[in-house]
Amino acid sequence: MYEKKVALADHISDRLRLNADQVVKRADLEAKIDHMTSRIADLSAVFEKIRQDRSDLDVRWAAIWKPLNVSAGTPREMKQWVLKAERLIEKMHAAGKISAREKKIREECDHLKRLMAHRITGFDPSAKIDGKSLDAMISLCEQQIETEQEARDRRHAIAHSLKDLHIRQKRIKDDLKTVESGLITWAKEWEKPSPVWA
Repeated sequence: MYEKKVALADHISDRLRLNADQVVKRADLEAKIDHMTSRIADLSAVFEKIRQDRSDLDVRWAAIWKPLNVSAGTPREMKQWVLKAERLIEKMHAAGKISAREKKIREECDHLKRLMAHRITGFDPSAKIDGKSLDAMISLCEQQIETEQEARDRRHAIAHSLKDLHIRQKRIKDDLKTVESGLITWAKEWEKPSPVWA
C-alpha cells in the first residue's frame, strides 16, 4: 500500500508537473495571442493608413493627368506615354520646321518665277509664260542663252574676220603704195633720157 500511495503520489506529481507545464504553455500562448492580436490591430491601422494614402495618391495622380484629358494609368505606363508624347512633340516641331522651310522655298521659287518671267518678256515679249513651271522657264532661258551664245560667237567670228580683213587691206594698201612708189620711180626713170639714146 505504501508503494501504491508513493506511485499514486508520483503519478499525481507527474500530472501536476504536466498540468503546470500546460498552464505555463497556455499562459505563454495566450500572451502570444494577445501580442499577435495587438500586432494585427496595429498592422490593420497601418494598412488602413496606407490604403487611405494610396487613395489620396490615386486622386492626386488622376488630377495631374486630368488637364491633358488622359486617363491615368500606372506610373510605368504613364512614363511610356510621356516618352511617346515627347517623341510626337519632337516630330511635330521637325514637321513645323520642314513646313516653314518648304514655304520659304515655295516663296523663293515664286519670286524666281516672277523674275524669270520679267526677263523672258524682256527678250521675247510674245512668250507665253503664264502657268509655266520654273523648269519650263529655265528651259526657255537656256534656249535663249544658247541663241545669244551662238550670236555672240558669230559676232566674234565676224569681228575676227573683219580684223583679219583690215590687216590684209592694210598690207595690200602698203603693197600698193610700194608698187605705186616703184611705178613712179620706174616712170621717172623712163622719162629721163637715156645716155645711150642721147
